[in-house]
Amino acid sequence: MALWVAYTLTALIGAAAAVAELVSRYKDAPVRATLTISGVCYFVFNAAVAMVTFALIYRVFPVYADASGEPDPTMSELVTLVLLAGTASLAIMRSSLFTIRVGNQDVEIGLAGIIQIFRFAIDRNVDRVRAHDRAAQVAVVMKDVSFERAYRSLTSMCMSLMQNVAPEEKALVEQRVEALANRGDSSDEGKALELGLILAGTAGFDVLKAAKDNLRDGIATGTSRKETVIIALQKIEYGTTRDELPLTCLGLARELSEEDQLMITEQVARIDAGKVSDHAKAVNIGLLLAHIVGETVFTAAVDLLSTKGKKPATPTAPAQPPSGRSSTGSAS
Repeated sequence: MALWVAYTLTALIGAAAAVAELVSRYKDAPVRATLTISGVCYFVFNAAVAMVTFALIYRVFPVYADASGEPDPTMSELVTLVLLAGTASLAIMRSSLFTIRVGNQDVEIGLAGIIQIFRFAIDRNVDRVRAHDRAAQVAVVMKDVSFERAYRSLTSMCMSLMQNVAPEEKALVEQRVEALANRGDSSDEGKALELGLILAGTAGFDVLKAAKDNLRDGIATGTSRKETVIIALQKIEYGTTRDELPLTCLGLARELSEEDQLMITEQVARIDAGKVSDHAKAVNIGLLLAHIVGETVFTAAVDLLSTKGKKPATPTAPAQPPSGRSSTGSAS
């Protein structure tokens, strides 16, 4: 193996480690992050440190030397030096001599501090480069999406489509979405855009768009909750809506507290006692349930009840002649 080949392979090990680190940090746009100016400088720096480490092992402190002290490794020993230098450079770059406290921040003294500077610069560079693209993409994907109608089902769909999301990462995404839902300082449209950015940060915009397309009719702003309830309740009678639908919704929505369950029971009884038509009562009950358990659970409960009482069709018996007459119509 030529010496320049050994240097090249060592540099590739250092650069590959840097690229892998950037890809893990920017899951939604790894290529864009790697090709920024700061990203290129980062893996060039890692490659350079790996080459310097190889030079130190090969020239300054030769591991394999002849009697005169000159480096004289065999082919297999040179390969070992390449792997040793590549691995050692990773440890060197991520180690610090000591840490000092500056204000409220710990500053590492050593190559690890330089790595932190590069990471900070890359974060800012990627944010500046990606901000315009992300704003344009999320506006297109989340157009006509209602946050209140979408945040539970869309989050669940995105996480289900992503098969390799760690449970900790999934829990963090769900926590951020719930915090956004409980925030009252933004409009529904603004929250929908923020929801898209949160989900795209883990799943990417392609997965977000696929999830949104699958749920389009249930999360669109153009379809009101009242229209959804009215259309769904056409499948069942008022008695079923009053007596069975609340219990079915409660059974499907397992996370509801006892207070929510008691409140549903009391509200349904109050609506049923009102002096309005059965249609109006059914719509009010439906709106109440859809608001508490969510429209997805509500429509699933209605579909379940709409098929519950259906029986397979039986053949119709042939008509019998009228009593007191023969089959030819003469008197018996």
